[in-house]
Amino acid sequence: MCSTHPAQDITVIFDDEAATEIRTHSVLLMLASPVFHKMFTQEMKEKQSHRIELPGKSPEEFKVLLDFLEPGTGRLQKISDANVGFLSRWSDEYCMESLHTECIDFIKEQPATVPRVVLAHCLGLHDYATSCIDHLLRSGQTDWKDCYDYPELVQRVLERTFVNVKRWHPVSPPPQPQPSYWRSQ
Repeated sequence: MCSTHPAQDITVIFDDEAATEIRTHSVLLMLASPVFHKMFTQEMKEKQSHRIELPGKSPEEFKVLLDFLEPGTGRLQKISDANVGFLSRWSDEYCMESLHTECIDFIKEQPATVPRVVLAHCLGLHDYATSCIDHLLRSGQTDWKDCYDYPELVQRVLERTFVNVKRWHPVSPPPQPQPSYWRSQ
């Protein structure tokens, strides 16, 4: 039987407890990412060794990413709440523009939640994060614990809280002193 795919010619190495190694196709990664393309076309160690080391990365996330990139399975994959966070990070880091755009579009189509605010903030979608914050405040959201690790985001939540409080409960101007001839004597 004739194979239509080139041989799996590279090994991706992770520094997880199991020291996971995943065999895949360099051409697949090169077509999907200019970063990987450079690794295999420039005089870099990855080109010479046919190995990519991805310290600190999750092999499980990489497997999902590969499913999105594979010609045979990519069209069947769906972005979901379970994978949008890590797919958006991988696609941003490795300059996979179309996948990154899909992730952002997915995020913007979902209902506002505090975790979605955090994700939007981390992705630099500040206008979208602000609109989600406003929506959540109008809906009575009071638990913002997921934001506490992001001081700039906490500041934005506080600012939007004050803006929205003013909008919902306008402050009456202070009473003006009455002219002396209006005062009762």
